[in-house]
This record gives sequence, structure tokens and C-alpha cells, in this order.
Amino acid sequence: VPPCPVAHFLTEDNCIDLGIQSTDSSYVLTGTIDTNVWVTDGQTFIDQNTLHHYYSSAGNYPIQRKVRSDRGCWDSVEYRIQVHPLPQAFFTHSDTCFGESTAFTATSTTTTGAPVINRWLIDGNSSNGNSASLIYPSIGVKPVRLIAENAWGCLDTINRTVEIQPLPQIGFTYEDICEGQEAVFTNTTTTKGSLVEQRWSVNDVLSSFGQDYSQTFNIKGNYDIKLVAENNFGCRDSLSQGLVVRARAVANFSIFPDEIYITEPHVNLVETCTDANTWEWELGDFSATEFGPEVFHSYADTGLFSIRLIANNDLNCADTIFKTIRIKPYLRIYIPNAFRPDGDPNNVNSTFKPAGMLYGLKEMTMEIYNRWGEQLYFTDDINRPWDGTFMGKPVKEGTYLYMIKIKDIYNQIAWHQGTVTLIR
Repeated sequence: VPPCPVAHFLTEDNCIDLGIQSTDSSYVLTGTIDTNVWVTDGQTFIDQNTLHHYYSSAGNYPIQRKVRSDRGCWDSVEYRIQVHPLPQAFFTHSDTCFGESTAFTATSTTTTGAPVINRWLIDGNSSNGNSASLIYPSIGVKPVRLIAENAWGCLDTINRTVEIQPLPQIGFTYEDICEGQEAVFTNTTTTKGSLVEQRWSVNDVLSSFGQDYSQTFNIKGNYDIKLVAENNFGCRDSLSQGLVVRARAVANFSIFPDEIYITEPHVNLVETCTDANTWEWELGDFSATEFGPEVFHSYADTGLFSIRLIANNDLNCADTIFKTIRIKPYLRIYIPNAFRPDGDPNNVNSTFKPAGMLYGLKEMTMEIYNRWGEQLYFTDDINRPWDGTFMGKPVKEGTYLYMIKIKDIYNQIAWHQGTVTLIR
């Protein structure tokens, strides 16, 4: 009886993507093996000493080896092998803004062969772990590779890209101001994409969400103005600049004397400003502009005059104040207590009327009554005095009552009443 061949082969478990390699090691003591067959995965492979087969899915599979000698004797052997599944490499990322740390988180999975080992290759830097991070030195599209390995040594690789977005180019313009002025901040920020948020703050106090910003500053000093802008990629940057609010001169002046009459229309103006070293006066009567801390001026007419003082300092922060003065008429009434109506126009006492300083007189009425309250005379003309007659006839010598109403150019009214003696 010829010796039979002995079927035998070497194989080992492997990952599904690498396939299973089986190597024949059958032998026969006498003669040769002229036929060999592999049977696995529902397929038959003839006359191959080495079989490299890829399975469609992971699992446990039988591999059978059949050999026949040249004497016609057969032998077979069967081993079972394990085809391991691959892990599924995957990751997420966040913070893709330039200058910030971009974070990567592995979410790789595997059906068997846990745990999964994750290996990173990011911008030329390699690392292991479930997470990785990097601050990219430049913007643009960057490659990222993640290799996931399970406990069987099976690998899966994912290659993706992330785009590192530029930050907004923050900018705003303004000018330093004086106390009490409005500062206007004009936003000049540019960005890839569009801006979705802008925030202004003054000394770290949030003040506005507008495109531009303005505010009146009433107190001198230095203020920190900060603009934060964010684009539609979620990238944010900020810029702080210092605003200087300069001290403003405070304009004020005193007027001497308190009451000014046209008979002595001389005015003394003295500055009482704060933080001022130049003074400019407009006196309200179309006279030339005056300069200096003190002004002497004479007015040529009665009336109300608006005086303007502009006080300035070395910081060119001026202040303006207006004050109104009144140049009063000198209205002084003298009323005689007797007169003699003799018809002589050269006799100053031949008629009865008010006299004195009548500059500034606007209206006058005069009424004359006898002792029984009968009105003898009425006039509203200062140039029409009473001549001592009633209805064209001279009245008797005696005492008569007068009532005089005076109105000046400022509509101030004064009443004068008393008695006058008519002498014949």
C-alpha cells in the first residue's frame, strides 16, 4: 500500500483589508503530490501552493486543503481562521480661526477589537490619543490625517482638510476731543466673509453694538476705547485705542457797574474764566472785536446788548458764554408845584407839564382835576402842556389835582400825582 500524502498548510488570522494568506506545507513520503485544491468562502482554487484571499466581510471562515499523490491517494485538512473587521476612523474639529488652538476629537469606532488607538498627523506633527490640538502658524487649507487601530492591529485611515480662517482686520478712526464734545468713532474693520457682531466698550463698559459709535465726554481724561468684531466664521479679534479728552476752558465774566445809564454808558468787563489764557470779546453793538482779560467800552445808545466771550486755552478747547446788558435811559421827572398862565411864551412857568431828563420817555398822559373831581384837561402829548383854561376859558386861581402816567421804552410804568397851584 503506497503511503498517502499528508495535507497541511500554514495560515493565520488577519484584517479584512489585508486578506488571508495560506501557505501549503503538505508532503508525501514516497512519490510526489500532483494535485492540490483550496476550498474556502464557497470557492475552489486549484494548483496554488499559496492562497491569498480577500473576504467580503469579517467573520470566522473554514479553509480546507486537499492534496493527491501521484499514486492517486488523497488527504485533506481544514483550519478555521478569523477575519478581523477594520475600525472606522473619524474625527471632529472646532476653532478654525487663525491664532487660536484648533481642537481635534477622535470619534473612531470598531465592532470588535476595542479599544481603538488613534494616531494623528497634523501639519507635520504626529501624536497619539483621542484628541489633539494645534495653533496653525498661517491661514489656508490644511491636511489632517487620523489612523485608527483596533486591538487586532487593523487600521483605518481618514484624510481630511480644515481651513484656517483669517481674523477680522480691526480698525477704527477718531480724533481727540475737548470736554463736552462728541467723539465719533468710524469703523474701518475688514474681513473675509461678513461681520456678524461688533461691540464697542469704553473703559471695559459695553456701550454699543452699532457699526459706528459716538459719545459725548464731559470729563477730561484718558479713555480706553475697545472694538470687538466677529465674522461669520466665528473668528473674533479686538482693538483698543486711547482717547484723550482735553480740559476745556470755562468762560465767565463780570460786568461793572450793575446798572448802566446812557448818561454814563461806560462798561467794564472782567473775565472770571477757568483754565483760559486767551479771551475774545464781541460787545453786541457792531464795534470791533476786543481781546484780553479786561475790556472797557462805551455804548452810544440805550437798549439790550448781547456780549459774547470766547475763552480758549493751550489745548484749543474753547468755551463761549453770552450775557446781556441793558443801557438804560436816564428818565428823571420834575413836576412844578405852581405856575402863572400869563400867555408869555418866554415865561417858563406860564404852562404846566412835567420837565426834567426825559430821555427814554415812550408815552405820557396827564389829567387835571378840580377839587370836585371834574376833569379839566387831558393830554397824551408831552408837548401840549396845560395852559390854565377849561373849554377855552381861564380857570380861577387855586389848587388843582394832577395825575401823570409815564411809560419808558421798556414799558415800565410810573404814576405821579399831586397838586399844583395856579396863580393869577
